[in-house]
Amino acid sequence: MNNGLKRRDFIQLAAAGSAFCLSGPRLWSLGPGQTVAPLVSPGCRKSNAKVARLYMATPGSAWPKPTLDLKQEIAFYRGEFAKMKGELAGIEFPVDELVTSRVQSEYSVRRPAS
Repeated sequence: MNNGLKRRDFIQLAAAGSAFCLSGPRLWSLGPGQTVAPLVSPGCRKSNAKVARLYMATPGSAWPKPTLDLKQEIAFYRGEFAKMKGELAGIEFPVDELVTSRVQSEYSVRRPAS
């Protein structure tokens, strides 16, 4: 018994998905005076959600660009998070660091917050 997706079904799904993506901005665009609801409602939890903010990179690597300055890149992303402070009101970032290996990322996430 083959329960896989048939080629014709795949093509139909791909066409429908493409049409949805192409018309997407018109489907969910905001009109004048409308605002986006905050991502997390501060009153929905008794305590803030805790999320580890990890910057994953290998210092000195040539990908994604050879001239990548990790300190500058991290500063940019911290600035972007600072701009969204109101939208992220119910979220704490107890871990905020650069990790260079999978083992280091697992340790960063599991260690107790200081």
